[in-house]
Amino acid sequence: MWVVADDQSINVVESPEFRELLLFLGDGKLEDRDIPHRDKMTSMILDAHALEYQKMRKDLKNALGRISFTMDLWTDPNLTPFMAVTAHYYARKPDEGIAYRSGLVAFHYTPGGHSGDELSQHFFKIMDDLDVLHKIGSLTMDNASNNNTLMAAIELKLQELDIPFSADGNRIRCFPHVVNLACGAIIQELKKLATEKATNYEFDYIIDQPDWHLYLDALESDLIARVRALVAACRKSSQRRQDLQKIIREGNNKGLWAGKIRNPFPKDDPNVLRPLQLLRDCETRWSSIYLMITRFLYLYPAIQMFLLERSQSDLRDCLLDEHEISVLEDIHQVLHVAHLVQELLSGERTPTLSIALPTYELLISKWKDLKRTIPELAPFIGQGIRKIEEYMAETRKSRIYAHAMDEQKAAKKARDDAEDISIVERELLMWETDSLLTVPSFGDLTSFWAQWIYYQLKHLRDLVAQELDYTLEGGVTDAAFSELYDGGKFKELEELLANLEVSSS
Repeated sequence: MWVVADDQSINVVESPEFRELLLFLGDGKLEDRDIPHRDKMTSMILDAHALEYQKMRKDLKNALGRISFTMDLWTDPNLTPFMAVTAHYYARKPDEGIAYRSGLVAFHYTPGGHSGDELSQHFFKIMDDLDVLHKIGSLTMDNASNNNTLMAAIELKLQELDIPFSADGNRIRCFPHVVNLACGAIIQELKKLATEKATNYEFDYIIDQPDWHLYLDALESDLIARVRALVAACRKSSQRRQDLQKIIREGNNKGLWAGKIRNPFPKDDPNVLRPLQLLRDCETRWSSIYLMITRFLYLYPAIQMFLLERSQSDLRDCLLDEHEISVLEDIHQVLHVAHLVQELLSGERTPTLSIALPTYELLISKWKDLKRTIPELAPFIGQGIRKIEEYMAETRKSRIYAHAMDEQKAAKKARDDAEDISIVERELLMWETDSLLTVPSFGDLTSFWAQWIYYQLKHLRDLVAQELDYTLEGGVTDAAFSELYDGGKFKELEELLANLEVSSS
């Protein structure tokens, strides 16, 4: 129904204009009594919900194996709290085979407190209503402390029903959230430097480097907070936004940005700025600080010109000098690595459980490299590394990650085995498809050998002559070729081909 799908008010069906529109579209085949009023619409929605809910319960009950769930809390603009639960499972297809399915199974109103015990009661009720308590597999959620209590409470309730469940073993910690917490630790430590003395940090090994004090001054100025304030100032009014866009366009027309654009978009003209707006960060949005800095650095040539205009004289103190921009780029580089990892682990349709631990290790490795290349930021990067290691220790309490990696390895082997067709076999298939070769009669192969268009078979004569002695005055006899083909000795031919390619290279 459009009313539900588009989140419309049920009262929309009472609008005279809306009803007239439907009658007009009905072209005389629809009367006013055919259009439901709000009471009827409410009844239809509730009936449809009951029907779909029972269908969903049946699908979940018939799921193959256990069902994995993801759970998170959400608050609407009126600060009304809800618990959203999605299910992920395998089901048998009507014809044959199995299919992966996922979908929202609950959007549950959660009044009152949000302690782990209280949230576990809401979750337990959802599972009980769906009749899947005995099929609960893994539960994915963020790393909030109340979720630890929630998992312990669920474990206790299920054990009372003799249903196996482990608060640690059946829990999957949200991977991108872990990365976000690590970035938050780095940013928080940078913020502390602006209010604490630098002697609290391990800077002794770089204290005598040239320009160190300039770098330290830039860090102590709280660059991220300054960027945030500057973005807010540039977005404060529609007039300022329009003025910035005007400067971008004029600069493009006059070629003012040549050689000044940092990190241009791929395939873009590196001397032309896109007419984009600055981005604000949001505490609850992952990578938002990274994205804010990315856009700021990209547009900074235009921002700088904008702030130097006479009409914006009150904003000139917000300008960053070139040294401060360089330090900001270092911070951006640290966050960029984490952003790439976060994007990799945020796949919606691609299973990422098997790569979680290896990706954490990769992030730690890259951050350790940056500690060496940007030693000025080493103490702050170390905070992020410690946060990742902290959650890796929690993650290793569950064997599900090892199982996922093992399953991924087995699935890859199965795919490789299914695609294991030799090079020569594929090439012969191409010949047959193009009607260049008729099997089993090959004709006089040596007479048109020079016309063969496929790379692998161009070398086959020399291979066979060299390795199998199926030659007649340096050429391959039709009988020899037929014997190899009809005998299904494609692997042997492929090995010969590989030997030739190695020797020729």
